[in-house]
Amino acid sequence: MKQAIAFPSVTSHYRHRDIWDLAWLTQQGAKPNLDLIRLKIEDYSVNNYSDLLDQAIVKLPDVIDSPEFLSQMSRFLDDDRLNDTLRNERFMQYLKGTVNGVFTETKKRLASEDNNEDEHFEFRM
Repeated sequence: MKQAIAFPSVTSHYRHRDIWDLAWLTQQGAKPNLDLIRLKIEDYSVNNYSDLLDQAIVKLPDVIDSPEFLSQMSRFLDDDRLNDTLRNERFMQYLKGTVNGVFTETKKRLASEDNNEDEHFEFRM
């Protein structure tokens, strides 16, 4: 999921398609690849990625609700798909929640690895 690094890291403009792709990839069962994210952080010389994730989480709802987002995504989606998704309030909530979850999970997992701690414990009783 290279979009997990791209959207938070590019602050000069919004990459609307990355938002859609993150939700779509999540539906397909993809998870952020922390090794790849770490490599991309290094390749792109991204400083303070954790802070950038925080900013992405905060700005995400406004970006998704913006006319620019609908306009950009209209280039890729036909009217039927737009009506089922971006013109549907329930889908918009789903999109925000899903992408927020990707960013939140990525941040948590990176911090957990940085602290050399397990993300969570699983017990079978």
